[in-house]
Amino acid sequence: MKKIALFFLFWGLSSCSNQQNISSTPQNSGLGKNSITAVQSPDLPLSKGTNLSWHPDSYRLSGNEIPKDWVKYSHSEIAIELAAKQLNIIHPPGSTRYQVISSLLVEGSPASEELIKLFKIYPGLNSSSSAKSGILIIAIVDPIIERAVWRGAIQVHTTTEISDHERKQRISESVRKLLNTIEIKNS
Repeated sequence: MKKIALFFLFWGLSSCSNQQNISSTPQNSGLGKNSITAVQSPDLPLSKGTNLSWHPDSYRLSGNEIPKDWVKYSHSEIAIELAAKQLNIIHPPGSTRYQVISSLLVEGSPASEELIKLFKIYPGLNSSSSAKSGILIIAIVDPIIERAVWRGAIQVHTTTEISDHERKQRISESVRKLLNTIEIKNS
């Protein structure tokens, strides 16, 4: 898993350029402030009708402390939001030029430390000691040229003391806010 995460980091770092659209927006959510960071490559545009597939390793990028049903739910929400932008997730994984990678992480996990640095999302935005930082990272990558078309991260504060319903609402809201930063060309 560490090799996969490092490969993911390489993609993210290799896509940086001074011409990219970068946004970083602090916002409010249920447990305090959250932070969104997104970067889109101008020379790899996304158009309405673009076919995407899941990257074959996407399910393995979330930390071991994240229940698999949360990862599965986040993937379904990502597919819904991408469809609303007229970007199509097709099967099987790895079958398209542009592929989607996502990761759910909790502050303090080994994989999260490097990703926190990459996306410049730092813990400590909430004064509540019972809250931890949760991070959702989504990227659309071109594995052939090893570049990110778009990548984004949102940090929210979470706790295990919320209901499954509320957790799903927060995942849905985080996915929606994060994917709202993608710019789509009309073709």
